[in-house]
Amino acid sequence: MVDLVRLLRRETSSTEFIPVIDGLRFLAILMVVFFHVNAYIQEKSQTIAFNSTESYLSANIFVYGHQGVQLFFVISGFILAMPFMRQSFGQNDKQISLKQYFLRRLTRLEPPYFVSTLVLFLVLAIFVSEKYSYNDLLASLFASLFYLNNFLFPGESPRINSVTWSLEVEIQFYLLAPFLVWCLCTVKRRVIRRLLILMLIIAFAVLSWLLETVLQIRAISLANFFQYFLAGVLVCDIYLLDSDEMRFDGFWYFFLGVFLLLFLTSVEHSQTSHLLLKIVSPLAIGTFYLIVFGNRFWKRFFSISALTVIGGMCYTIYLLHYSIISAVGRLAVANAVVPNFYSYFAIQTFIYLIAILLASFAFFLLIEKPCMRRDWYLRVFENLKTTFQHGRSKRIFDQE
Repeated sequence: MVDLVRLLRRETSSTEFIPVIDGLRFLAILMVVFFHVNAYIQEKSQTIAFNSTESYLSANIFVYGHQGVQLFFVISGFILAMPFMRQSFGQNDKQISLKQYFLRRLTRLEPPYFVSTLVLFLVLAIFVSEKYSYNDLLASLFASLFYLNNFLFPGESPRINSVTWSLEVEIQFYLLAPFLVWCLCTVKRRVIRRLLILMLIIAFAVLSWLLETVLQIRAISLANFFQYFLAGVLVCDIYLLDSDEMRFDGFWYFFLGVFLLLFLTSVEHSQTSHLLLKIVSPLAIGTFYLIVFGNRFWKRFFSISALTVIGGMCYTIYLLHYSIISAVGRLAVANAVVPNFYSYFAIQTFIYLIAILLASFAFFLLIEKPCMRRDWYLRVFENLKTTFQHGRSKRIFDQE
């Protein structure tokens, strides 16, 4: 079991590993996966003769799981802000190179994204050609590879892999993060700096409400979600400077964590027309994360190996799960022979989860995990260079 955990655990680019972060990633990806599983089952079960009482089982289960994306955004804000805040706070003397920062983003995240996008493009073009024309798929492919779907096709999900709309938002924050954090850290007084970040969170929550509810702009961009990344930056600020004082072990902190977890998973707080909920949403996620960091129960729970291992593979799972649900569902739904909706829902969910995990394990070990090694591309280049030189030398020797 220990060897399996070691095999599947992600590699980090630094010596510091924060298990809780991967545990929180597990929560986020679990919400997203169950949201899509539930939506698929709801849609396809309409063709199967179940009565409305039975079908009510999943009518309101996991329907708010799409908000796992917002949980991811807060985690991204936290992770990307950390090295720049460490440097600004004097906790790291090593100078951060922007070149290395962007190169790391490129070599770590792009290969899994490119491979999955190209494979899905080929699968759709060959096996699901009746849904989209080849030209439509090709246009979507180039838009996806350059993270432009949200702008070129506003209001439409990417045709190749619909969930990658959020990665287009993430990449915008990746580009902005170093400059944003450095600007914020010029404010040396922590109280003033945190109040500034808090005001920015509220301001961008109001802006997103205006864009979505009042102006009804269909194009999705960082402006719709910037408040969540800022919440992650604020959590990072508190975590780095006040971690010794973050002791939330009282009885009420545990139940506050329970309340916030229920709120995050059972209430529509992100895609809502209610302005107050829009403002509360990033603050609730940030507060829950702080409680998880400071409360012994929550910290231990989100540090469980099974959770951190799966959470560490969240990028792979996110890239693959939607397509796997669709592919497996064609077989699972067509051959479903069950007495009632309860059995149908449980069996279907089990099948999808097993398929997602098995495919993700394989993709993670073959594609994503090798890219977690900081110098993987240099090793590949050296191996190719050595192979080429060896082959060339052998040909010369054979000619002689």
